[in-house]
Amino acid sequence: MNTFYSSIYLVGIVLQVAILWRTKRAGLWSHYPVLICYVSYCLMESLLVALVIYFARGHYSFFYWNDRVVSLIFHFVVCWEVARRSFSQIVSLHSLPAAILAVTILASSIVFWGACLGLAGVNRFGATYPVFERIVDLIQAGSFLFVLLVARYYHIRLGRNLRGIAIAFGAYLSISSISFGLVEVGSNFYAYWEALFPLSVILLFSILMWAVWNPVPNPMEEIGAYARK
Repeated sequence: MNTFYSSIYLVGIVLQVAILWRTKRAGLWSHYPVLICYVSYCLMESLLVALVIYFARGHYSFFYWNDRVVSLIFHFVVCWEVARRSFSQIVSLHSLPAAILAVTILASSIVFWGACLGLAGVNRFGATYPVFERIVDLIQAGSFLFVLLVARYYHIRLGRNLRGIAIAFGAYLSISSISFGLVEVGSNFYAYWEALFPLSVILLFSILMWAVWNPVPNPMEEIGAYARK
């Protein structure tokens, strides 16, 4: 790894450790177990990738693409967790988190099979995957935005933790979608993806660290008359 990627790598590990330490200290692990599992997974992956690069470089591609699939699954469940905690006080919205999760998974499944059929002549999963992640990232980013819009519609004032988590993932997934779109444009744009995607990960963990630095785990609600009906 050159200086740029080494710096990004080390900054990412520092941010991940800081998030886990601060959330543990603030007593947030029980409030956001899925988020904690995701950050823990990312930290484990960051440590493993160095071993893969130095001792099994030939397997790095396989390791990378499978890691991206696991990360996508985590994004679905983190969105569900944010929605669940955002709307837990409104009876009429109790089924909304599950509905958001179901719709995003269904839409992503359709995209996946569409990408596979559209690239049926391509034998490498690495060629199919950027098409899949570009669209799925956009769907997931839209899901986080939808949670924020519903909360605003019902006059629910989200606490710093929930608002920050939703903004962090929404921004990260939007940039990630753009970066994978660059891969599809052509090989000339591959270098931009290599720089943009790692920076989007740093942005994610930077915003997450800001969001969880002070414990405000529950929505500070100010529900309008319509939401009470």
